[in-house]
Amino acid sequence: MNIVITGCSRGIGLELVKLFSQQHNVYCLSRNIAPIEKYKNEVGDSARISFLQFDFESFDIVELNSFLTIENGIDVLINNAGYLVNEPFGQISESNLRTMFEVNLLGPFRLIQNVIPLLRRG
Repeated sequence: MNIVITGCSRGIGLELVKLFSQQHNVYCLSRNIAPIEKYKNEVGDSARISFLQFDFESFDIVELNSFLTIENGIDVLINNAGYLVNEPFGQISESNLRTMFEVNLLGPFRLIQNVIPLLRRG
């Protein structure tokens, strides 16, 4: 299977990479790729991991489409990336709100639209 996961640098995203890469091809999209590189180096050739440093805030469709040229298509898409502002509601700036909107709503929306033609029917 070919699995695309966003937000892979820590937490659930990184754990999903570790779990799925044992038996499947995993394509990681993450702002911070250092933890993915570290894990891939630790396990060596046994992990089937490809990664792209990618930020939903500055969505680069050309770069994304180049990375997602996956033989046999995509079987699973896991949208895990997110942006959290840990402030009281009254203190959240409009700039932070716009970033949350870009990363948490528009980013996955754009990604899904671009991945739909690549999804395997089945």
